[in-house]
Amino acid sequence: MIDVALALCVQMNLGTPSTYADAFKRLADANHLEPELAGRLTKAAGFRNLVARAYDRLDMARVYEAAQRGPADLRAFLRRTVELVG
Repeated sequence: MIDVALALCVQMNLGTPSTYADAFKRLADANHLEPELAGRLTKAAGFRNLVARAYDRLDMARVYEAAQRGPADLRAFLRRTVELVG
């Protein structure tokens, strides 16, 4: 999802995002993503970084919440991506 967001930013001439979260923000600022979805995906990108770097200190309640909510956001992002690139 992050790689797709980065590629969309470049393909749509939105510039090169400086962070994973910036990719979702740029897509929302260009009206390619709903701001609410972009906000959740931004948080997911931050969560990904936390898991990658601090897996020994994870809050398992947060992991559970992300596992419950994440798939719906992923599907929403993929549907929007298909609409954008046809």
